[in-house]
Formats: sequence, structure tokens, C-alpha cells
Amino acid sequence: MKNNIANFNVKNFLKILIVFTICFLTVLLFQPSIYDIINKGSKQDADSQILNIETYESIFNKSCKYNLEDAERIIENSIYKDKSVLRILSTDAVEFTYTDVKCFSRIRYSYEDKGIFYYFYQPLPKRTLVFLIYFLLIELAIVSNKFKQPFEQIKSRVLNFSGFKRVFIGIAIGFFGLSSFMFFYNKIPQIESDISFLNSRFLSIAKPQQLYNESLTMPIFDKSCKYSPSSALNALENNGFNLQNISIKPYFEKGILNPVAIDFTNFKCWDRIVGATYSQGTKVDVNEKIILYTNPFPRSLVWLLSFLVLFLSFRIQDVLYKSDTKFNAPFYIPNFLINNFHYLLLIITLYQFFTFNTYLPGYQLAFRPLYTVFILGSLYLSYLFLRDASNEKYIIIVSFILIVSSYSYLLFKGVSINEMFTDVDVYQSQLPISILQYEQVKSFGDMFTWSSNLGAGFQLSGQYASDSLIRQFLFSVSPNFNFATNLYFYFHMILGMFLMTLFLKEIGFSSFSSTLGSFIFFTSNQIITWATFLHYPAFILSFSMILFGIIKSKKSPILSSLTIVLGFYISSTGAHLQNLFFLYIYFFGFVFISYFFKSLKNKIQYKFLFLSVFISGLISTYYTMPFFDLLNNLGDRGGVDTAKYMITDNLISFLNNRLLLDSKDVIANYSINLQLFISTLLLFVLLGIRTNNKEIEKFSIVSFLIIYFFSTDNPIQNFVVDAIPGLSLISNWQRTAPFLIFAIIIYLISKVDTFLTIQNKKTVYLTILFAVFLSSITRINAFYNVDIQGLRSTYLYSHVQDLKITSSKINIKSENSRILSVCNYNEHLHITPDATLIINNDLYWAGLYESFPNIYFTNKFKTISKTFPGSSGGRYYTHIREDSLITENLNNLNIEYLLARKDNCEFDKSNLIKIDEFNNYEIYQNLDVEPIIHLGQKNNSFIIPDNIERINPELIRVEIKENDAEETLYINEIYSQFWQASINNTGVQINNNNGFMSINLIPGDNEVVLRFNNKNLNTNFKSLISFFRES
Repeated sequence: MKNNIANFNVKNFLKILIVFTICFLTVLLFQPSIYDIINKGSKQDADSQILNIETYESIFNKSCKYNLEDAERIIENSIYKDKSVLRILSTDAVEFTYTDVKCFSRIRYSYEDKGIFYYFYQPLPKRTLVFLIYFLLIELAIVSNKFKQPFEQIKSRVLNFSGFKRVFIGIAIGFFGLSSFMFFYNKIPQIESDISFLNSRFLSIAKPQQLYNESLTMPIFDKSCKYSPSSALNALENNGFNLQNISIKPYFEKGILNPVAIDFTNFKCWDRIVGATYSQGTKVDVNEKIILYTNPFPRSLVWLLSFLVLFLSFRIQDVLYKSDTKFNAPFYIPNFLINNFHYLLLIITLYQFFTFNTYLPGYQLAFRPLYTVFILGSLYLSYLFLRDASNEKYIIIVSFILIVSSYSYLLFKGVSINEMFTDVDVYQSQLPISILQYEQVKSFGDMFTWSSNLGAGFQLSGQYASDSLIRQFLFSVSPNFNFATNLYFYFHMILGMFLMTLFLKEIGFSSFSSTLGSFIFFTSNQIITWATFLHYPAFILSFSMILFGIIKSKKSPILSSLTIVLGFYISSTGAHLQNLFFLYIYFFGFVFISYFFKSLKNKIQYKFLFLSVFISGLISTYYTMPFFDLLNNLGDRGGVDTAKYMITDNLISFLNNRLLLDSKDVIANYSINLQLFISTLLLFVLLGIRTNNKEIEKFSIVSFLIIYFFSTDNPIQNFVVDAIPGLSLISNWQRTAPFLIFAIIIYLISKVDTFLTIQNKKTVYLTILFAVFLSSITRINAFYNVDIQGLRSTYLYSHVQDLKITSSKINIKSENSRILSVCNYNEHLHITPDATLIINNDLYWAGLYESFPNIYFTNKFKTISKTFPGSSGGRYYTHIREDSLITENLNNLNIEYLLARKDNCEFDKSNLIKIDEFNNYEIYQNLDVEPIIHLGQKNNSFIIPDNIERINPELIRVEIKENDAEETLYINEIYSQFWQASINNTGVQINNNNGFMSINLIPGDNEVVLRFNNKNLNTNFKSLISFFRES
């Protein structure tokens, strides 16, 4: 009896202790400052410290001994009084830790620079607190004896597995045994291999063969991971180095919970040299000490993974679930929390909103009274329609209301979607090209692929929607630019959300849940930040259409085929080619994976799908073939760019808004590729509710894993990219993010749908809808709000307004010559291509910003400006101050005017005269300019034709009267095989004149007509064959 009482008291004590700890950690989660009060430092020890250049490392860098108050006392009594700067460590910092408890709320790191002392404070990591709370909930369930019955049940199941499960268990045991052995061996065995798939470039089990042969010169020891430790020593010895002076140290690894510089899934870098004290090509003295850094085999992570596979293979996770309540949820989740989870969701969403409102300066300016009333009214109206959303007409109405209201900041602020500078590329390319296209539609009734206003003539192909009839029509009926671009954006978003909702309904979810799912997709951070690109709306609409077409293929084969073909047409004419490629890959992947899931397989008619995709392929080929001409004449880019991949650490972005650091400082230059946050609704996944949609959930998990695998830098992915021509030109595999997000949304909505089915109450529906809507509004008004101080987008918006003012000051014409802006701050500011079109899109600007620049142009531009164009992604052809500007070569691009910023702007002004000056700019004129179109020189003067008429950007008419000799007409625009010419209605050949064009004239009158046509099948087919032959 006494023992039972003792056991009872111990269990109760443990329960109370765990509950108290959970409550305490929850309070810390929202009020981390309490930890600072508890975690006091030693005042006496702080007062005895003498801080200077020689002691700061031993005081602050070798141990986390001092809290902020103590550190400030030490600094106050040192030479750095009034010469110190406090910084808050962000989670991206190398020194940030999630596991070293003694460093929480302590000074973690410091350094001195030019007399200023910088010290870094490590905040309490919230992710660690969440992990501990979750772990303690499981411990509470164990102490409460809730696992006893499930453990008894699992014993009888293990012995009754099928043959397939036994094989799977055997593999799991083998994997666990191998990883356990490797855990102690801690080395990757090396094999000799000449098989391309087992090449050492892809896989670290293949022994590296390469050696860098140059006396006392360092090989390339970096993240390309070309050398194992042994082959690195061989290479250095081969180059004459003394091996006694070479040491190998492990590369700094931060641990499982922390971000790492080299991702764990980067197999080719396991047990490889990833760095050295000297860079490639450095000449080093024979006696110099050299340190090589090796990336160790991640034995702990692989061992834990093998244990997890073994754990799941026995279905031990069944012990976590309870079956005696209305929710089939884990034992460690309290019933009270499950039943009221919608309120917790609302609280966390409100916390997110008020955090943004508190720490984003200017954020509150978006929520003016009229705007607030509008969005609340729209929310309630959506709720009313959603109650009857079984009818498709209500779904389209709800889609309209939710999209327009959530993105209504555009309307209330009176700005264009292309003025939301979520990325510098929107400022430098998307907005200028959109302005140009709008002006073309209004002036000529059409949009054109060829632009003479950029570079020396460039084909806008591959990402500019220049073939989109939808874009052309909507622009033509719009009264102004803002209305046109926003109408184009809203049209694609509303229709896309409508079709995605129908898809989710078809796979078994309710109308309400399906609407929530599609809405959170279209208001996820990835869509919010990418939708500002002119090519992105077409992509996301096409994605929804293809999904809907696939799932309707058995019910309505004709509708399905039309939807799929139209979807791929919209993407082929309006989206980025990389996204079009991913859509085709996703289509085949979706259809293939669905074949193994009966509930999806039964909805798909495969023969109609393959007919649809065949027709779509022909259409896509027709519209994308002109792009291969760009690839065949590529300058400064030849498939050797370093591609961007997903890494394991990026997955944390699904839980991180990436707008505020843990220190609450604004992230000015966030990466849109890694904006993976979906909605606060994602919290429902943590409940772990079991549903009746097991097949759909398994499909979403399998889809996510496969997509993620092929978006990472791994051996199989590398091999496929190398094997298929053209794939190496894909610079951004992180663009698979929308497909990853959609896979998660399917899984998430399955959980939410089950929750709503059980908690079938109006208050639950309204609370969840409000929380989802508020989460979307909160984030959209952060990314799009041009009043928020500290964001790159706000500065760029302000800069565009300055450019519009500057445009009124430039009173020059260059109808037959070009203008170049010089002495810019950097490749983005001040007046750089293609943002020069914002200044004036009638002028012919010599600069260019383009991902696939023409080799003839790049060769000519480099003779004028020595500014480096960049080595990855888009290339910048501009001039930055303090770089060389060779004005004697201005005629290489027919440049007559230089628009120069005064600050630090020095260049040879011989043969130039200053013709204007305003604000901080000067305009110089080249006195001996060679015109763009001319007949050569006579008496040191260029002869201009009698009449030059640019009827539109792709149609030029030139008249030469009474030509009495065999003269040549020079058209100094970049040579392209798509230009066709005729003289007096008779076709003639266009010559390649050193990268420009020229035409041989006939005696007498000449009416020369030049037409640009990049839809000639014969010409395009030759380009396609040429590309694959060279590849």
C-alpha cells in the first residue's frame, strides 16, 4: 500500500512538474524577456574585467558568461565607451545556437573594427522552446500511462506482417545496421569507377581522379567538393608542397537544428575537402603552413534517419494515437487543446499581425478606416457565400471576393502590381518591360518581341509574355497602366483560385476546405512575392488549369483536354520558360504517381491526357522555338552558371515569414526563392489528426519528397541535368517551391477538413476563415506596403518616383542614335538598364539587363564599359562609377549621348560636349556619332537615307532615291536571322556585318523594308537542330 502511494505521489509530482514546465516555456515563448530577469550575471566579475583589443576575445568570444547588462557595464568601463555597437544575432548567423543553453540571452560573439567594438547578443531561440514543449507533451502522456494499452497491441501486430512489409523491415534493419557501422567507421569507402552515373562529381563513394598540375599552386578546394582528403594531399604533393606543413581540420558544422553552410543532403561533399587557407591559383611558398577543411560524413544524421525508418517500418507510431475520443489524435495532445484549436490558431495569427504592426515601421499606414471596413466586409460576405459554396457559381464569387480584397492594397494605394518590388528584378526588368508593352498596345495595337529600345536591339523571348493574347487584350481595354497590369494580375489569380478549388473538391474535400486550400496557396509568401513578375500570373493560372484538367479527364474528357491544352498555351505565351518546363515535369510526375493511388487513378483517363499533352507540346514548341536562337548566340552565359538548389535548411522557411529577424529587425533584402511560408493554418499539421483521406495524404507526402529530391543538388539530379541538353541552363531549381507548397496544402487541408467535419459549428468555420484571411492580409500588406521603412521594396518604389521626375528633365531625341547612362552607383542604381525605360521608352538605350544576352552585343559593349556584367543569372551591361569608360569606342554601339551622374564620374571627355545639366546629372553629346541607319561615309560625314520610318518595332521602311552606285545600307542593330528584307518588294539577303546588319542596294530608287518574324517554322527548326547538335 505504501509503495502504491509512493508511486502515486511520484507520478503526480512528475505530472505537476511537467505541466508547470510546459506553462513556463509557453510564457517564455511569448515573453522571452522573463528569461533575462532569471538569468542574471555576475556583477562583481563584470566590474573586474578590463576590455581592450587584446582581451575582448577571451572575455566575450570564448564563453557565454555575460548577459547584456554585464556586457554594457564592462564596455562602459573600457576604451570602447561611446564606441560600441550592439547587434542581435539572427538565426542565419554562424554563431547562433539552438542547443547551447548557457549562451541563451548572453553575449555570444564580438569583434573590433576601426576602433568600433561590435558585440552580439544571442536571443532565446523560440524553435528550441517549441521543440521542448512538444517533447514534454509526449512525456506527460507517458507518465499518465496512456501508452500502456497501445504497446500491448503492437506486440501482436509485429508477427502478422505481410511479405512486403517483412521485406521492407529487412531493408530497414539492414540500413540501420550499415549506418550503425558507418557511425563508428566515420569514413566514406572509395571505389574506382568509370561509370558516368558513379562519377565523383555526383557521388562521394567514387574515388576522385582529378589532379591540378602546377608547381606550388593551390588547386580548387571549395564547395565544388572535387577532392577527398587523400586525393587532396596527393594533389598538393604533386604540386611540390611539403606534406608536413599541411593539416586537415573538420569544416565548422553547426548541428542538426542549426543552419549549415553545406547541406547534409549534398552527397558529393560527404568526406570531401570543402575549403582551404588559400584560394585556387594562389602561388604559395613551399614552407607555408596550409590548412585544409573537410566536410565530415554526417554519421549522426544518417544514423538517426535509419532509426526513423526502422521506427516507422514497425508502425510503432500507432502507440501515439487514442481512439476513445471524437478526434483520432496523439495521446500527448490534450483534448481541450484539440477541441479549441481554432482559437489557438486565431491567437497566433493575431500575434503575427501585431508583431508586424509593432516592428515594421509604417506598416499600420495600410490599415486606414475605409480599407479596414472594406476587408472586414469582404470577409463576412465571403463567409455568407461559402455556406452555399456547393454551387460552382458561388465558388467563383468567393474567389473573386477573397483575391480582390486580400490584394486590395493595390487598389487603395493606386499602384501597379509591377511596382511592388519584392525583388530588384521587378524594378529593373518587369516594370520597365510592362510599361513598354502597354505603350506598344496603345500605340500599335500589338505587343512586339523585338525591342530596339534596349541594348542594340534585343528579342524579348522566354519570359516577357510578348505572345500573350490575353495580356494584349486586357491592356487594350484598360484606361491606364495601373489598371491594365492589375486587371491582368487579378484575372489570372481569380480564375486560378477558382479552378484549384474545383480540383480540391474533386479529390474529396468539402467546398469550404477546398476554398481555404486554394486561397492559402494563392496568398502564400511564394505567390505573393513572385506574382509581381509579369510572367508569373500566367504560370499559376496554367498550374490550376492543368490540375483541374487532369482530375476531370474521366468525367469530362473534352473539357479536360481543352483545359489542359489552354493551360499549356497560356504558360507557353505568358510564363517564364523555366516554369513552363517545370509544369511539364509536374504533369508527368502527377500522372505517374497518381497511378499508384486508387482514389486518384480512378478519376484519370490516361489516353485523353496523353493526347492533350501531345497537342500542348506542339503548341509549346511553336511558341518556344524562337528562344533557341537566343541560346545559339549566347554571350557571357553558356550553361556554366552555378544553379540554385533547395537545401534541407530551407525547409524551416515553411515556418518562418522571413520578414523579421528574431531580433525584430527588418530583413531588407529577403530572397523570394526561399519564401515558403504558407499560412498560420499550417499549425493544424502539428495536431496529427488521423483522417479517412490516407491515400490523398500519402500522395501528397510522396509528391513532396520526389519534388524536393529533384530540386536539391544530388547525384541523380546532377546526372539527369548533364544528360539532357538544355537543362544546365536552368539556373534556379528553387522554382519548384510552388509544387512543394501545393503538396503540403493537400496534406494540410485533409487535416482541416476532418477537423471541420467533427467540429461542425458556425463559430469554428468563421474563426478559421478569419484567421486564414488575417494571416494573408498581414503578409500581403507587409510585402506590398511601400510605406514600410527599411525594406528594399520601399526604397525602390521611392527611387522609381524619382526616375519619373527625372524623365521630365531629359529633353533630347535620339531617333537614329543611342544613349547610355554612366557613372551609376552599382548595377541596380541609379539609372541602369532596363529601368532606363522608366525614364523614356522612346529613346534607344545602349545598356541592357538580360539573362540571355546576345554575344554580338556583349562583345561590343565590353569595348566601351569595363563594368563586370556578373557571373550568374541576369547580366548587367551598364557602367558603374570608378570603372573604366572608353569613350573613343562609343560608335561601336552608335552612342550619341551620355547621361552621367556627377558623383565620382571621371572619364575622357575628348570629342564630347556637355549639352545639359540638371540636379545631379550631366548630359554629354558625341560629336562624331555614327548613326544607327546610314549609307556609309563620304567626306568624313555619314550619309543618311532620304527617309527612315520605323512603322513599328518590327517593321522598318527606308527610302534611298536615285542611287547611282552599288552602295550598302547599314542597319546597326544586332544581327538576327529573324529579320527579313526586301528592296522594291523583292526579297534580298541581310548580311552579318560584324554583329550588325547590312543590305546591298541596287542602282536607282530603293525602298527597303525590314520585317522581324520569329515564328518562321523553317528557321526555328534549324535553330532547334543547331542547339541540340552543339549541346
